[in-house]
Amino acid sequence: MSQQKFSKKFYIILTLILTLVFTTKALASLTFTSDAITGTAASTIDVGSGNALSLQTTNNGNIITGSGNFGIGTASPTYALTVPKDVRFGNDLTAAFGSFVEQRLGLGAATKPTSDMGGNIWGVNAKVTIDNTQTTNATAIGLAGNLAINSGAVMTNASTLFGQAIVQASMTDVKGIEVSNLFAGAGTVVTNSYGVFVRNLVNSSSTITNTYGLYIGDQSIGTQTNTPFSLYSSDANTYNYFAGNVGIATTVPTEALDINSNNIRVRTAKTPASSSDTCDQGEISWDASFIYVCTATDTWKRSAISTW
Repeated sequence: MSQQKFSKKFYIILTLILTLVFTTKALASLTFTSDAITGTAASTIDVGSGNALSLQTTNNGNIITGSGNFGIGTASPTYALTVPKDVRFGNDLTAAFGSFVEQRLGLGAATKPTSDMGGNIWGVNAKVTIDNTQTTNATAIGLAGNLAINSGAVMTNASTLFGQAIVQASMTDVKGIEVSNLFAGAGTVVTNSYGVFVRNLVNSSSTITNTYGLYIGDQSIGTQTNTPFSLYSSDANTYNYFAGNVGIATTVPTEALDINSNNIRVRTAKTPASSSDTCDQGEISWDASFIYVCTATDTWKRSAISTW
């Protein structure tokens, strides 16, 4: 055997021996087999600063973390998945998670606390904070959804937002949708504040039979102590404005106020102090003896009424 071949084999054997020695020391808590890596103590895989660590499977194989918690950016995960930093999935969830997201995406679908949570329980909770680092004009959206039904799809109903409260315990309030009060800081100028805003309908080429900006279904089902309200405004100091005609018991009002009934009730009597008492044109009032009509600003006329 030549000196060159001997030296080459010697260095190969020496390299293997050193590799096994240092590998055994570095991975003393891990055991490698043909299909598993098992350990007897906490272990760390450190690939160095700036280097990437990839976990890959072929043929759509699963990556299973076991029954313990999984942490990203934390060594002490407290939930099945704990991520203490911001998470971004990108503009297209399909690109991030695959085509399955096009069919279903469940968030908190099976949330069922096994003990007292001691506070609020959220299915989905979103919080957006905008500070002075935002220097360009933009729109802030706390929660947004876009539902697209493409041509050829067969569907009966489509809802961009749907929620259902199934109550089997006594409680004070059950709210389908709650919009919190607007809190404007000192010096803040808000031009328009909307509790609920329904945007303009965009329909360029489709045919819609009926359009409802706000539709309230049957509210009187089941046993109720008091007659339910479909609409209730509790602030007596606010206005209620309708630009179009208002129909009561009619869906085709022809005047500003169209009442499909044979009775109108004005509960409280009012007697103007004189024919020049303060009034706005069009006011009508009554008392036990007269019907009063304000025919011009601060000008009343009356007509006597009697029994028969």
